[in-house]
This record gives sequence, structure tokens and C-alpha cells, in this order.
Amino acid sequence: MERSGPKLSVARENDIPALDGIRAYAVCSVVMGHFVPIPWLQSLIGWGDTGVFIFFCLSGFLITRILLQGTDRTHPGQRGTLLKSFSRRFLRIFPIYYLVLGAGVALQYPPIVDNLFRLATYSVGIPGLPPLSPLRSASHLWSLSVEEQFYLVWPCLIVLGPRRWRLGFTLTAILASFAYKLLLAMYGGNYGEIFRPALGCVDSLGCGSLAAILFHGPSSPLRQRIASWPVVTGAFIVAAALWAYRMVNIDHRYSEHLTFGVIQVLAFAIFFSLLILFLAEHRNNRLSTVLSLPPLRFIAKISYGVYLYHYFMPIVINLLVQKLGMPFPHYTQENVVLAAIPLAFVVATVSWYLIEQPLLALKRFYPYPRAQNQLGGLMTEIATWPTNSGVSALGRPESADSAPPRSKTPPRP
Repeated sequence: MERSGPKLSVARENDIPALDGIRAYAVCSVVMGHFVPIPWLQSLIGWGDTGVFIFFCLSGFLITRILLQGTDRTHPGQRGTLLKSFSRRFLRIFPIYYLVLGAGVALQYPPIVDNLFRLATYSVGIPGLPPLSPLRSASHLWSLSVEEQFYLVWPCLIVLGPRRWRLGFTLTAILASFAYKLLLAMYGGNYGEIFRPALGCVDSLGCGSLAAILFHGPSSPLRQRIASWPVVTGAFIVAAALWAYRMVNIDHRYSEHLTFGVIQVLAFAIFFSLLILFLAEHRNNRLSTVLSLPPLRFIAKISYGVYLYHYFMPIVINLLVQKLGMPFPHYTQENVVLAAIPLAFVVATVSWYLIEQPLLALKRFYPYPRAQNQLGGLMTEIATWPTNSGVSALGRPESADSAPPRSKTPPRP
């Protein structure tokens, strides 16, 4: 008798626990890069920027993977997939982001008050717009503008565009971003002009999206070769060599070495995207086990809050000490910055349980299509059953008794 497994949603099928370990590393590297006053450590983790580009790779992979699965199961009802995607992103991103902006306005924090329209509309980093006032402790919000601009455009291209164009278009987007940055670096562009606009981040976002496109559908020999340990190791060696050269010879803004910076960022995006693809393809290995440890998964769960809140924590501490008289032994700005690290994680944890988790429960009103919920979806699952990947169509490892039998003789014509 055939087993009937649970009907998992697309989001549940996309759950790859090892990616939480990468997300945890990314957010910790950002916080340490901003707050830990140890030059060699800041250089090692790229002063926080490397973590941001890792986030871009993860975002590109996850949103593209979900969109590809949702589109395949609802075709030709793609607009429903788009609306659900936008609704779910709204619940995840907007509430605590606008809470932070509201708190900044209430406290009359100049960088937020002076740049409120641009921050509220996620239009930071769009070329041609008037320059911003100094963002100071709100300077990390640039990356959220980049991601929202990507989330606004990319789903439309993936869902509404022809399927046969997806791979070619993604490769074109990566190369266009790389060429844009390389030309700016060669002809007088500065660090902000090169690495902060959305177009300057499309190579990282696109590499993650490319990994999702390669991972989508049945496994193939090509995918197995790309998502192999030798390929990932080779990419790591190249990225590590570039990183070592930067640590020894170049500062965090790539002064006089912007062309090198453009190449290095792309090399890192390729490595982390290959690592993501490897972890998605091979889920039962020691690396996946380590990256799936509960502490890392918890940090990943609160990572958005940690990233959003952390740069404001020194301001909060100074406000509590100077305005409200909170005791703070050895009150120096260096100690305030160090105290901001655990405070960011505490605030993010409280935010998760009191604000984010209850709001995310509303996602049940915007479910992605479920596997096997209609004849067309069932036929799609049967047609794309990954017989040689060791992973079932529901994204779970196949057991010996659930895997379809393989014929030893070719079918007759």
C-alpha cells in the first residue's frame, strides 16, 4: 500500500536547518564587526560587510526557491503566488522595522527624523535621488532597502517571466552587476557608490538565486557535480586567498583597491552560494549537523531583530544612564559598546516572542500552495520525483522502503 505523507507547504519544504548556521554566523559577524574593538578580528570578519553579503546570498536563494515551487504548483495562477509572497514579506519585515523608525521619531533622533521619508520608503541607495543626511547609528538600514527593492522586483521576474529565461536572466543580472561595479571602480567611483546601491548587490543576491534555480526540480549529474565537496572546497580556497591578501594589504574600504574589492565580493558570493547549494543537496553530513545545532538555529531565528536593533543599543544604554540614572559601573563609551552586544540579543529575543512570532502566525492566512493539493500538483510531483538525490519530493531524506524502485533494464521504446 502506498504511503500518503503529510501535505507540506512550500515554506516547510524549504526548511534546510543547516542554513540557519550560516545565518547565525552572518549576524554575529555583523555585530562583532561593528562593536568589537579588535582590529585583526574586525579585519577577519570584514568589518561586518561580509555578513551582509552572506545575508544577500541567503535571501536570493530562499525567496527564489519558494517562488519557483509556488509558481510550478499554481500555474497559471501566478498572481496569487505574488500576492502571498508580498503579504508574507510584509509580516516578516515591516512591523519591527517601522517600530524602530517610530521610536526614532518619538525620541527625535536626527538621523531618522531627517531621513524619514527615504527610510520609510526603502529608497536608500537609489542612484539619482538627493543625498541623505548622515545616518550614523541608522547606517546599517541601507541593506534593508536593498533587500526590499529586490523583493519588489525579483518575484515579478521569476513568477511572471518565461521559465526558459530564468537561468539566462539570472546569469545576466549577476554579470551586469559585476560589470557595473567594475566600471565604477575603474573610473572613479567610491565605496558607497559601488557597494551600496541595489544594482551593486545584485551579484550576491543573484548568486543565491542561481543556486535556487539549480536546486529546483529533479537532481541531475550537473547539479551533483556543482554541489560537490571538491567544488565548494575550491571556491573556498580562492575566497580565502583573496581574503588573506585583503587582511594584509587593504583596509575595510578597499582604499586604492576598489577593483580588487569588486572581485573579492563576487568570489565570496560564489563560495557562499555554492555552500548553500551543497547544504541543500546533501543534508546528512557533519557540516550540516554542526550548522544545525540548536543555539545556532535560535540565533538565526532572532537574527533579523539582532541586525535591526544592534546599532541603536549604545544610544539606548546612554539614554538609560544619562537621562534615567541607571547605574553603569566603569561608564565609558568603550564599555557601552561592549554592553550593547548582549543587550542586542536580549532585545531581539523579547521582540521575537512578543512581536514577531505572534505576527508571523498570521502567515497562515497567506499559505503557499501545498503539495499534492490538486491533480496538476500531484502530476508535477510525480514527474519531478528526484530519484537519484536521496531527497524526497517533500524535501525529506528517502528511506529504503519509500524510495521508488529502479528498473535495471531500460524501458522499451
